[in-house]
Amino acid sequence: MRRVVNLWLALLAAYWLTRAAASSLLFGRVDHGYPALVDLLAIPALQALALAWATRQTGAVRLALPWREGWRLWPLRGLLAVDVSVIAAAWLLPAASRPSWLAPSFRAGLPGWLAAVKLAGAAALLAAALRRQGFRTRDRLAVAALAAALLALAAEPWLGWLAGLPSRLDMVTPAPLRWYAAYGALTALAVLLALQAAEALRRHSQAAAMACDWALGLLLAAAGCAALGFVRQPATAAAPWWRAAATLGSLSATALLVGASLTVAAGGRAMAAGTPAASRAPAGEPGEEPA
Repeated sequence: MRRVVNLWLALLAAYWLTRAAASSLLFGRVDHGYPALVDLLAIPALQALALAWATRQTGAVRLALPWREGWRLWPLRGLLAVDVSVIAAAWLLPAASRPSWLAPSFRAGLPGWLAAVKLAGAAALLAAALRRQGFRTRDRLAVAALAAALLALAAEPWLGWLAGLPSRLDMVTPAPLRWYAAYGALTALAVLLALQAAEALRRHSQAAAMACDWALGLLLAAAGCAALGFVRQPATAAAPWWRAAATLGSLSATALLVGASLTVAAGGRAMAAGTPAASRAPAGEPGEEPA
């Protein structure tokens, strides 16, 4: 995932500079409207994904690994079933018959509270994993920082600090720049924490590290949807872009919960066997943890 993010940042900068320079020379202005933002977010992201997939190592990418391993854990299987059911009901029920507490949101209603439970559960499991032996000091700090960030996000339905973050930047004008500055900095911090935690977990469980990569990818997609929703309909919380951002954020929390559960499970197996937590992949299945 680190390589995908690096490619995306490089392509994003190149695309924005090229587009801004061409627009300035040809039209004397730079377009900041909704279609331009869609192009800016979508084109470099698709290019980065295509380039990363084309240059990947043969057999090294197993995207379904964390979900397959997580489904084998019985307690996690039940929570995943509930999670999928709530998200499906929130999207499939007609808007006229759907209760307000079932609308996709990160602040209120059943989906918001479920996301908070998943984030708090992931933080608790990561904290439990840190108590096991085998973590380096640097890895311990990375995982602990991610757990603290998850606890802060889990408090959103109670405190509402995430929604009120732009209002704390009163010195920044205009107001749209305040929104981009607040959530842009928060997204950058989340990317940094997730990448460091994924590297730390990879030395203990490949499946847990890939779950963290999944969480990061879903988080970036949620941030993109939120930005498009802010430009398109900044005052309509029930707009499709906002609902998509809330759903992707909830799925990111699901991936984090799966990764934390797999970290605890891998640590338990390694301690029981008396071997290091990071195990080699079996022959013929590169990058996959043994069952």
